[in-house]
Amino acid sequence: MAKENRNQTFVYLYALLIIMVIDDHCSSIMAFGTGVFPYNSFYMPLFVFCSGYFFHKTTLIKDLVKKVKRLFVPYLIWNLAALIITSVIDKVLGVHWMEPLTPMSLYQILLIGPTTSINEVSWFVIMLFWVSVFYIMIKHILPSNKVSDIITTVVITSLGVFSIWLCVHYYMEFVYDKLWLFRAMFYLVFYDWGHMFKKYLEKHLIKLNTLLVCGICILINLIVITAGFDINYYSTEWMNRFRFVALTFVTSLTGIVFYYELMRVISAKLGSVRLIDFIGRNTFTIMETQMFFINVPSIFIYIQIINGSKRFGGFPIEEFIQGTWSRYQPILILNFFCGLTGSLAVAFMLEKIKQVLKSKRTALLRSTN
Repeated sequence: MAKENRNQTFVYLYALLIIMVIDDHCSSIMAFGTGVFPYNSFYMPLFVFCSGYFFHKTTLIKDLVKKVKRLFVPYLIWNLAALIITSVIDKVLGVHWMEPLTPMSLYQILLIGPTTSINEVSWFVIMLFWVSVFYIMIKHILPSNKVSDIITTVVITSLGVFSIWLCVHYYMEFVYDKLWLFRAMFYLVFYDWGHMFKKYLEKHLIKLNTLLVCGICILINLIVITAGFDINYYSTEWMNRFRFVALTFVTSLTGIVFYYELMRVISAKLGSVRLIDFIGRNTFTIMETQMFFINVPSIFIYIQIINGSKRFGGFPIEEFIQGTWSRYQPILILNFFCGLTGSLAVAFMLEKIKQVLKSKRTALLRSTN
């Protein structure tokens, strides 16, 4: 997005959300606002909401090609890189961070997510790709008017509610073997809400008192939490930890509205901030690389242990061998720091490479002309 056309509210939102992702994967060492808005009560739906906000219908082929180029192809490239890196890590360290490749591995990669532990979180990317494809097809089939939009939202939301209801009551019978589809049904709701918000509701929301809107969102969550409900309850990668159908959408909505309003006010005060802009436009790269860098301190400790060190009592060595999700309390802040800075370093390097290639291409075109 060109700088002059950039929506700073969503730049700030993207930057905040990817930092929340890293923090969540480091056992919430920073815990930004989680006392009222637990990460897993809203933040992945908000990511999809942001993508839906920027949906713009052109032609069917152009829209589909854009999603293939921006999501699907980069996702495959990152997966190939992760397979190579993980196979080296497994061989050198003697861990098991990569699932054995089988005929079903291609199905998993194309529909569900990666087969490597260091890249597992990019399930979000392939989910977003399929959600985008479904939404593009829907919008090109149906007429583009207010009545059609409202009916579409009602139907999509109803399907999303139905998918969560099945996840709560009949997960193994109906959901598990078609995980990617039920996941897409759920997230399609927020993609559509993002589009409808921009098209019809945003202009009305920004006229309301920000403190009042944020206060209502906080009050709703506090009432639910005080009533004894655990709203930090779902893991949408596998769609298997939902307990309350309605609350899933209520807390997603309160989190979305609260952080939209908060980032709208902050971005209006601060404007363009170089670091925030950089993080906001590189969420894809950060998403793909952060799990590896989060585990760099743990890799160092693991090497020390297998070489005979006794200094790291309590390190979950068996969990570490099986994947990248083990955490060691004394180094959580270091995990977070490495996850963020390492991913930013990769993003910076890739941006520089792109700039060099673009400059060379421009120079080549000039010379041929």
